[in-house]
Amino acid sequence: MKKPLILLFLVLFFSNSIFSQDMPEKLAKKICKCLEKEQIKTIEEMNPCFEKVLIDNMKEIYKAYKIKSIEELDFDKLGLEIGDKLMNECDYALEKLTPEENKFEKDFVPEKNLDCSNLKNGEFFYLDFNTSTKTKDTTFVTIKDNMFLERMNNGRTYAMLDIKWKNDCEFELIFKDSNDPIKSVMSKPGEKYRYQAVSSTSNSYILKFFLEKKEFKIEFFKAK
Repeated sequence: MKKPLILLFLVLFFSNSIFSQDMPEKLAKKICKCLEKEQIKTIEEMNPCFEKVLIDNMKEIYKAYKIKSIEELDFDKLGLEIGDKLMNECDYALEKLTPEENKFEKDFVPEKNLDCSNLKNGEFFYLDFNTSTKTKDTTFVTIKDNMFLERMNNGRTYAMLDIKWKNDCEFELIFKDSNDPIKSVMSKPGEKYRYQAVSSTSNSYILKFFLEKKEFKIEFFKAK
């Protein structure tokens, strides 16, 4: 389940640079306005907006989280929750901050008569850029019958989903559970994600991920 793209960048960026359910949404909306006002176009440029919103709303944050000092605030959790809200509610962030590798070329043409049979059972992996380490993290994927299993952090964490095929090359993932700190915040049990295989190479499938009326490019590499 790759609800990735900008969200993983936002999550990693916020949780490493710096619980009322309403507070993350309020902060995310204000950060979104700041990003658009300042015409922020890269993840690295986002920190001033995040810091400004945090400082301007500190009294409200203290009250919402029932804390008396900044040291008591769980920045990792707050960063994850804000990243999730930005992903789902900030069109500007989705449009401007999505990595180029997750965008389809303007002249992209889906492959005709694509054979997706090898995608329905097998071992795969995909890559996400980690803004903290400046390297790409690997998520391993096992697809078997109705099971879609992701393994992250060298197998220490996982995400379990059901996979339901709509047709030969289009499928839906239904989130079940995860012990991963990012995935467990990103998704709730029962949430659904739509994908479509649109092209292939000798060792990978190019997938289209649909989110908020937008389409993103994901490449699943064959592990075996």
